[in-house]
Formats: sequence, structure tokens, C-alpha cells
Amino acid sequence: MNVTQSDLSRDNLGLFELITIGGSVTNLVLRDCMITSDINTELTGNGFTSIGILAGSVDHASYLRNVKVTNPKIECNIKDMSSTGGLAGGIFWTSVSNCQVTGGSITCYTGALGGMAGYGDLEYFNGGVCRTTLTKRNYQDSDKVGPVVGDTESSGSVNTSGITINKEKPCVAKGTLITLADGSRVPVEQLTGNEMLLVWNLQTGTFDAAPILFIDSDSAATYEIINLSFSDGTTVKTITDRRKRHAGVHRGIQSCYIWSSLLLCQWNAVHAGRDRRIV
Repeated sequence: MNVTQSDLSRDNLGLFELITIGGSVTNLVLRDCMITSDINTELTGNGFTSIGILAGSVDHASYLRNVKVTNPKIECNIKDMSSTGGLAGGIFWTSVSNCQVTGGSITCYTGALGGMAGYGDLEYFNGGVCRTTLTKRNYQDSDKVGPVVGDTESSGSVNTSGITINKEKPCVAKGTLITLADGSRVPVEQLTGNEMLLVWNLQTGTFDAAPILFIDSDSAATYEIINLSFSDGTTVKTITDRRKRHAGVHRGIQSCYIWSSLLLCQWNAVHAGRDRRIV
């Protein structure tokens, strides 16, 4: 099963759009299934979508039993809010027994993210295994990310040993010059939040202006440095704060102490690189 952005007019994405009252699934194996979209995709539904390999949403169903999802690939970078999980985007008031999500990767940009369900009732999950890689892009402290369901960091009775959770928080280093709407440039650490920024509007193909939504900063620490080089010779140094929980696995880190800052602008302007970018 491969679901691409051409299918994203629906509010629920998966093998089944919705499993509801009286429905049940047992002894099903789903291998190498994929759901992908890019950051420019806009939903034509209600502006919120539930995404999972088995179903978009499971609500008041009888039960899910011995459902195995192996090597899933969910890469959901849609601009609208979403609820994403290996089994389903949301699982509510449904008994989930001895189900598995193993291997593969599940990535989302907005909304809730869980190994089995973005939103759900953990008390209904009995046994099973969740051992995949979760990546929440543009992570904010208020985001819901969990090993089984996004609502909680608890695993309940589900075995989540070996799961990887990445919470990516893109930043730029101290001294990075940010271009304002009037064409002037100031170091990122000097921004007050009241400025208008010069941005590139990918929809119109023209420059535009946008206000800053908020500015967040982290204290000096050691980060991996990512150098972005452009054809005009410009180099931008960025970091990605991967708050990773994975026993025995560590990423290589360059020894470089920097000050970092994250800029977010209003939805129709710069929002962590969704549809427009800082110049």
C-alpha cells in the first residue's frame, strides 16, 4: 500500500479510512507500507487529518488484535494539523491487544505523533511491541509525542524497548544575518520580535514581508553543525536539536559552542520553512 499526496483530500488516511462501531481487525500483517507528502501539500478536507498504516482513525471499534505493521514509512509534512501513528492516527475506546509496529520510520511536521497512535487511550492497549523510529519535525515543547500514543510518554504494557524518538528543533547560530523587510540585515540575536522579515513566497514566486511569531533561544551548548551552502556563495550554519531517547545509540557531535535562536513567523509567512523561507 502506497498513499501519496494525491490522496490527501481525505480526512483519514490508511488502508482503511475509518474503523468504527462494531468493526474489528485480527491477525493482519502489513509490510513495507508507505504514506508520503511534501510540505507544500494543502488538504481540501476539514484541515485536520488522521494518518496511520492500518487506518486513519479507529473509533468505538470492537478490537484490534494481533495486527502487525512491519517497516512502515510515513513521511507526513503537510501544513495542516495531523495526528499520526503506526497503526492509526487516532484510536479511541477500542481494545488493542498484542499489536506490533516494528522497523521503518514515522515522521510528521504538525500535530500529535505516537508509535501506534497520535491520539488514543493508553489504558486500552494490552501488550504488543512498538519498536520504530519517530521523528517530530519543528518540535515545540507543547507538542504531543509519545512511544505508543502521542498523549503520553508512558508505554503502559506495550514493549517499547529500542524505540527511537527524535524531536527536531531547527535553529540558526549566533551571528546569522536575518534580512528585514526594508532590506537591512541584523544578527539573529539582536532581533526583538517586533520586526518585519523579508521572506520568499513559494506560492507567488515573489518576495514578501511577514511578522515574527515568536523567538526562542537556547543557552550555549554543544551541537552538531550543519552547513548549508548556496550557489551565490552564501553559507548558513544551522543546528538540529535531536532530543533522542535510544539506549546505546549516540550521534557524532562536532565540538562547537554556539548560541542558537529559532524564528517562527505567522502561518502565511515563515513557519519553520513550510511555504516561505527567510532570505
